[in-house]
Amino acid sequence: MRCLTALAAALAAGCVSTRPADPTIFSVLPGTWAWENNSEFGCDGNSQAISFTRDKKVMLLKYKDESKEQEIPAHAVRYRVLQSEPHLRMAIEGEKRTTPAGDPVVWEVVMLGPDRFCWHRTDWEPDGCTAAAIRCPVANGAK
Repeated sequence: MRCLTALAAALAAGCVSTRPADPTIFSVLPGTWAWENNSEFGCDGNSQAISFTRDKKVMLLKYKDESKEQEIPAHAVRYRVLQSEPHLRMAIEGEKRTTPAGDPVVWEVVMLGPDRFCWHRTDWEPDGCTAAAIRCPVANGAK
């Protein structure tokens, strides 16, 4: 009886914690990202904002400034989401690059931690990855 009384008191006081929902790639990835050790594309340079459409079928990657790199077609890049487990796998809409087999390039986001990821092309070796992208600090408390 004493245990039930203590449990009732804890519930009434709000002392019982609930387990937060497990984070998904769709809740972890949105934000502003930059290439690690790259001042031109760093947090103070041409960083990139990542977001998803409400239906999670498209990821949007928007550069702060129009990219000077030829491989990036425009200020905003749209990725069609192909799968989300075990890695987020996507294809750039309008992708012109192809694999050695002639297929359009497909990209995976490989999370290296909550604030770090790399890009992996599906035609690369399993452990092949780009340089790491790092999460930029949130400025002035904005999200």
